Amino acid sequence: MSSTKKIQLALVASVALLMIFLFVQPIKGLVNPPKEKQTEKKAAAFSLTSEVQKAKKQLTQTALNEVEQLEEENQSNTPKSLEALAQKWNGLGYGAIGGFYLQQKASVTNTPADWMQAGEMFKTTLKGISDTVIAAAVVQSAIECYEKVLATDAKNVQARTGMAACYVEGTSNPMQGIQLLLQIVEEEPDNYQANLSLGLFSMKSGQFDKAIKRFEKVVKIQPDAESYFYLAEAYKNTGETQKAIIAYETCAKLLPDASSRKSIEAYISELKKNN
Repeated sequence: MSSTKKIQLALVASVALLMIFLFVQPIKGLVNPPKEKQTEKKAAAFSLTSEVQKAKKQLTQTALNEVEQLEEENQSNTPKSLEALAQKWNGLGYGAIGGFYLQQKASVTNTPADWMQAGEMFKTTLKGISDTVIAAAVVQSAIECYEKVLATDAKNVQARTGMAACYVEGTSNPMQGIQLLLQIVEEEPDNYQANLSLGLFSMKSGQFDKAIKRFEKVVKIQPDAESYFYLAEAYKNTGETQKAIIAYETCAKLLPDASSRKSIEAYISELKKNN
């Protein structure tokens, strides 16, 4: 499943949560840096074993039995068994745990493809993590995975883009990621992920005019629900309410889930009432 598809599924699950996530959280490194430093220190406290045990308590008996069966089969840490565990945890909604199993698999095989796979799962998972300890560990691991890819292929755009997004979204040094993203869009003006990440950074730092330009490009590259949602928010924050409404309406049409469409449509109604 592509990272874009996973994001769309996240939108379907809860548009409201996505809105809260985007515009309540500060940009790390620009707002409240002391807290971020504490978060980075907490990364060392992360324990995969501990997180697995906590997650198991949330599983149904059937799911728990399946996980434990896969753990039995993984006694020798083979790539196949580690892959199976990773996909099982990811399918259960624990992408961070899945990412760490993929990272273990990559450590065994040491192939760029496996390092990339782990890095991409970490990056996709990062957006939905609220626990600062887990988030710090995921960001750190994602960057390490992308660095492994770049060690053998320094020009790999997917790895460069993924690593840059992690620096922007999850570290106290977002400008390192921004500079890398700017290099990428100079080389590939239509790179979706790079333009999206730059747009999100502009939004979170209050540069709404810049965000609009990025998201207008993003919807041309990939006209999905997520892209139109971000564009709508950028318009709204500059006072261009009518353009925002049109973008929200397009976003709603692209959502396959009726309850998510209703959430957006209710929001549109409120906008229309207040303008």
